[in-house]
Amino acid sequence: MELDGEVFGELLDGDALENIQAVRKRLQREKALVDSQLESGISRQVSTLTEGMQSLLKIKQNVNSLKDTMTQMAGTYEESLQNVPDFDDTQRIATILTNFELTQKFVAHFEALPEKLNTVKQLMEADGDFDIENQMPNLLRTHFLLSELRRTREEAIGYLQAKDVTSDTRVTVRKLYDPLKVLISKFDSNIMALAEDILETLRSGNRSLVVRAAKIVEAEEKQDFIRRFSKNSSVAENISYLDRFFGSIENSVSQQFDFCMTEFKPDTQPEELLENLQFSQSELVCAQTDLSPCCPARWQIFNKFVAWYHKGVYRALAAIMRFEPPASILLQVLRFSKQYYATLNQAFHINKKTHSELLQPPLLEGKEQELYSDYLNMIVSKLKEWYQNIWDLEKKEFLEGTLHPEYHANGVGLESHTTISKLINQQLDVAAESGQAKVIAGCVDACCEVVQTRQRQWIQLMHYATDKEVHNDPDSPKGLYEYIFVVANDQDRAYAFIEQLSPKWSEPVPVKYQGQIITRFEEAKEGFQQVTKECFLCNLKIIFNDTKPAFDQIFSAEIWYSGATVKAICDTFADFVEDAKKLLLPDLFEIFLGKLCTDTILHYLWAMDSSKKLIMPRGKERIISDAKTLFDFFTQPDYGLDSDVVTQVFYIFDLFCDVQDAPFEELPALFRELRTNERDAPVDLFESMVMLRDDVDQKQLRVIMTEVRAVAVHAEPTIEEGENNEQAHSFLYEYTMPYRGNRPVNT
Repeated sequence: MELDGEVFGELLDGDALENIQAVRKRLQREKALVDSQLESGISRQVSTLTEGMQSLLKIKQNVNSLKDTMTQMAGTYEESLQNVPDFDDTQRIATILTNFELTQKFVAHFEALPEKLNTVKQLMEADGDFDIENQMPNLLRTHFLLSELRRTREEAIGYLQAKDVTSDTRVTVRKLYDPLKVLISKFDSNIMALAEDILETLRSGNRSLVVRAAKIVEAEEKQDFIRRFSKNSSVAENISYLDRFFGSIENSVSQQFDFCMTEFKPDTQPEELLENLQFSQSELVCAQTDLSPCCPARWQIFNKFVAWYHKGVYRALAAIMRFEPPASILLQVLRFSKQYYATLNQAFHINKKTHSELLQPPLLEGKEQELYSDYLNMIVSKLKEWYQNIWDLEKKEFLEGTLHPEYHANGVGLESHTTISKLINQQLDVAAESGQAKVIAGCVDACCEVVQTRQRQWIQLMHYATDKEVHNDPDSPKGLYEYIFVVANDQDRAYAFIEQLSPKWSEPVPVKYQGQIITRFEEAKEGFQQVTKECFLCNLKIIFNDTKPAFDQIFSAEIWYSGATVKAICDTFADFVEDAKKLLLPDLFEIFLGKLCTDTILHYLWAMDSSKKLIMPRGKERIISDAKTLFDFFTQPDYGLDSDVVTQVFYIFDLFCDVQDAPFEELPALFRELRTNERDAPVDLFESMVMLRDDVDQKQLRVIMTEVRAVAVHAEPTIEEGENNEQAHSFLYEYTMPYRGNRPVNT
C-alpha cells in the first residue's frame, strides 16, 4: 500500500519517528476501511449477477416448456391424422358447416337490412339537421345502429374477398349497402357541423348534445384504432374520425378570423381589426370552462383551441404587417402582442417558454425587439423629415429678412422655436407609448441629434449672412443684426426647455439608460450656449466692421489726438447697444455688453500693431481720456453692467500709461504686475506697448524684452485639470488669437 503525501510527510518528520506505532495503527485502520468497502461492492455486484443468471435460467425453462407443449400438440395432430378415421373429411365438413352458418347469418342480415336502414332513416329524420338549439335526442341510438350496420358491412366485404365469390355477388352486396353510405355521410355531416359550432352550442345551453357528440367521436376513435389493424377493413371514410372532428373545429376557427379580416381590412382598418381580435380570449374561456369537461381528458381539447386561435391571431397580425403600417399602428400591434401573451399567462397559465409548441408560429415571428427598433426608426425618420421642412422655411425667411416674431413676457423669439419644442415633445411622448426604455433613450438621442444639427446650421447660416453684411453684399439679409439677437433669445429658451426635459425622461428609465439620456441633454445644452456665443460674435463683427475706420485712426492720426475718434466710436456703439437692449433677454444683454466692452479694449490695443510712436505727453493723456470715455459709456446706469467688472478690465489702460513713462529697469516689474492681474497676458501685447514709446529704439527694445521674457518664463500661466479653458483665460488671451471680427492682420 502506498503512503499518501500527508502520512509520508509525518514519517519524515523527526518527531513523528517516535510515534511510528501510532502511524502504523492508523494505516491499518484505513486499509481495513478500504477492504470493507471493496468487499461490500463486490458482494452487491455478485448478488446482481446471480439474480440475472436466475432470470435467464427461468426464461430458458419457459422456452423449453413451450417447445415441449408445441411438440406435444404437433404429435397429437399427427396421431389424429393416423388414428381418427376420415379426419380430413371431418375437418372439411366442419369448415362447410361454419361457412353455412355464416351464410345463414348474412342472409338473415340482408333480409333485415332494409328495415334497419329505414329505422335509422326515421330516427335521423326525427332529429333533423344540426342546429345549436336542436337537442337531437336520437343521436346516440342512431350512432349505435349505424355502427352495427357498418360492422356487418365490413364483415361482408371481408367475406367477399374469398376466391370462390363471383364478381356479380360482390357488386350485388356492395349495392345493397349504398343507402348505408348515404346515411353515414349525413350523420357525419351533422357531427362535423356540430364541431364547427361547438362553442355556440354550449353557449345556447345545449350541453347534452355536445356531451353525446363527444362520446360518439370517442367511440369512433376507438373503432378507428381497431380498423387500422383489421385485415377485413377497406372502408376509408371513417379513418381518423377524431382528426376530422378536430379539423372541422379548426376550420371554423380559421373562418372566424377570415370573417374578421373581411369586415375589418388589415390595410385600411388595422385599429378596428386589432380591437376585434379580442374575441379569441372569450372563446378560449368558453373552451376551458365549458367544453373541456365535456370531452375526454386525453384529447387536451383546450390546448388545441389555444393552438388554433393562436394561428388565427398570428395570421391577422401578419396581414397588418404586410402593409408596412405607420408607427402608431406598429405600436398598437406590439402592444397587442405583449398583452396577448400576458393574458394567456395570467388567465390560462400558458406561456411562451413552457407551452411553445402551442404558440407556433410566434406572433410577429418573435421579432418584437426588431420591430421596436423599426418603431424608433419611424419616429426618428418623421422627426428629421418634419425638422428639415421647418429648417428649410426658417433658412429662407432668415436670408430674406422675413422675421416672424413671437412675443414673450421677457423678450421676443421666433415662432419656429415653439414649433421645434412641440415637435420634440410630441416625438418623445410617442416613444414613451412603447413602454420601452431603449426606444425612449433612442428617441432622446435622435432629438438631441436634431437639436445639435440645428445648432450647427444656425452657426453656419449666421456667419454666412454676416460675411455678406460686412462685405456690403447687396443680397445681405435685411435686419440681420436684430434677427441674430432674436435667435440668441431662442437659445436661452431652448436651454431651459432641455433642462426641464432631462429629469422628465431620465428618471423613469432604468439606470442603464439614465446616464446616456442625461449626457445627451447636457451636450444639447452646451450647444445652445455655443450658438448664443456665435450670435454675439456675429453681431460684434457687424459692430466692429462699422467702427473699423475709427479704430484705424487710433494712435496714428491727428484726429485721434483731438479726441474725436473714441467719441465717434461710442456714439456708434450707442445705436447698436440700444437695439440690443430692446431685443435681448436681460441676462443675455448683460453678457453681450460685457463682451462688447472687452472686445472694444482688444480692438483699441490691436490698433498698436500698425501705429507710430506716441507723441508724449499728449499720447498718454489721450489714452487716459479714451479710457474714461469708454468707461463712462459702458457703466451707464440704464445698461446695468457692473462697474466693478468694468473697472477690473480697464486696469489695462492704467498699465498701458505706466509702460509709457516708467524707467526702463521697472518695465519687467510692470509685466510681472500684469501677469499677476491677468495670468495669461501675452508678451506680444506688452512688447507693443513698449514699442509705442518714442524713447525706445530697437536695441533697447531687445534688452527690455529679454528681461520681460525671463519674467514670463517664471510666470507662465497654467490651467488646472478639469478647468474650462475658455472661462479660465482672460480676455487679453485673445490678443494673439485669430479673431473672427475685424482685427487687422498682424505683420
